[in-house]
Amino acid sequence: MRDENAKELVSQFYQFCYHGEKEKIYSLLSKDFQKKYSLEQFLRNRRFRRLDVGILKEILSVSKRDDVVLVECRIKIGGTEIAHDYKCVEEEHQMKLLFEAFFVAR
Repeated sequence: MRDENAKELVSQFYQFCYHGEKEKIYSLLSKDFQKKYSLEQFLRNRRFRRLDVGILKEILSVSKRDDVVLVECRIKIGGTEIAHDYKCVEEEHQMKLLFEAFFVAR
């Protein structure tokens, strides 16, 4: 069940990114991130103005390391396909995505 929830979380994250649904993206992020940045800060801060996570090509696998669920994906970003592990944690019986500097466009 946890594997499917983590896969669904990453898929939703990409769908929300494709459609620019920042409030929904914020709702998927971990409580630690949400404690550090309010929704208003997330929406207004230049750092988060443009998230550049590429195009999700395929979810390859799901594994667990300590308290973190890793979702290995193949993504296309900047014309190159790469593998990337998204990190998810369970909070209050829901999977949440750990924010990474990788999400932010440079």
